[in-house]
Amino acid sequence: MTDFGTPADGPEPINLDALVRILAGLGISSHVEHTGGDNTAALYAGPCRYDPDAGADRYTVVAGPGFFEGPGWSNAWAFREEFTIGRDDPDLTRSQRPPLDATTSDLATLIADRVQTETDLSKHR
Repeated sequence: MTDFGTPADGPEPINLDALVRILAGLGISSHVEHTGGDNTAALYAGPCRYDPDAGADRYTVVAGPGFFEGPGWSNAWAFREEFTIGRDDPDLTRSQRPPLDATTSDLATLIADRVQTETDLSKHR
């Protein structure tokens, strides 16, 4: 990282692009999107559905917030202290904050598990 740097007293930021690659290897579709603001990013994972109440597409899981370091909304990162994983809906209170020392592979596993859990739950809604 160059422009934003690592917080002086914090752990190494999360590479969201690496998470997308690991999730693909686990069979989970995911991508990073610009979510507003100057360079705000979020990782979306799992199947997409249309939410008529919101008038928008929703994915099974959202993880972030993050930011883009590169031009054209590229080179996505997230600070561990702010990073959460949860269902993509307006009620973000059900989001979880992973351990600060979780590896990128650990985070991918948590996201994949959450996609599976939310997919299973949605079958019963």
